[in-house]
Amino acid sequence: MGRKLKGTVTRPIPDWNIKNMFGSAVGTGPLGIGNIGAIGLLNTATAGEWLVVWDIQVNIHPSASGSGQRVLDCAIRHGTASPLLFTEPNNPLASAVGSGPGQVWAATTNFEAGGIFFSGVFPTDIYQWPHEWPFCAIQPGDSCVCYSDALAANNFSACFLYEVVPGGL
Repeated sequence: MGRKLKGTVTRPIPDWNIKNMFGSAVGTGPLGIGNIGAIGLLNTATAGEWLVVWDIQVNIHPSASGSGQRVLDCAIRHGTASPLLFTEPNNPLASAVGSGPGQVWAATTNFEAGGIFFSGVFPTDIYQWPHEWPFCAIQPGDSCVCYSDALAANNFSACFLYEVVPGGL
């Protein structure tokens, strides 16, 4: 029998599972007066896989007539907001890998989900998750949602990089 190797693993966790990494982005365009922009990543898995969001980037910037206020709230909610403006499929981060579960969506709404775990005012037009640990984990049927309650006429978009974890957490 061979001997077990000794040593320390130095590769970051997502690197071990690059074939299970996906990403997608979507935007609302200018928001109408009284509407809140909502962008989410819905876990569409049918075999119980969880989606672990490793990175998120949100862009909120005024269009030509927009205001400079930029506010962002993030939450986990069941399903999606409605009515949906549109959806986008995911894209694998490794070549020769097929599509996986997960779909980003955009909506305008007049409510925000409870259970907000991030809320802040942007000092700039872009927010990006600054840590080496995951942003969140989403069970099948749930969405990680970003809400922009900035003033009307702001453009709002988000992109998600996530790992599909077979068998759940």
